Amino acid sequence: AEKDAFVVLDSLGSEVAKFDTLAEAVEGSNAGDTIEIRGNGPFVTDPVEIKGRALTVRAADGFDPVIRLSPAGSRTNIPLMTTVSDIVLEGL
Repeated sequence: AEKDAFVVLDSLGSEVAKFDTLAEAVEGSNAGDTIEIRGNGPFVTDPVEIKGRALTVRAADGFDPVIRLSPAGSRTNIPLMTTVSDIVLEGL
């Protein structure tokens, strides 16, 4: 996986932080932020729970990211992402 491929953008589109994993980016985000994926992957992740905040997760221009559930996550029968808030997925 590519280093710093998950970039958190605030509601104005300004870059806030870069992370190596989707889980880290979700943890480092706030309501209304966008997580932009600047890499193709495949990115392997454990299940990610988005708690209490609306987010957008999207592919950056020119990228076609692939996100796969880790083998350990697959054994738990928990989906890749769970949330009770609004989430927008673009280009994944």
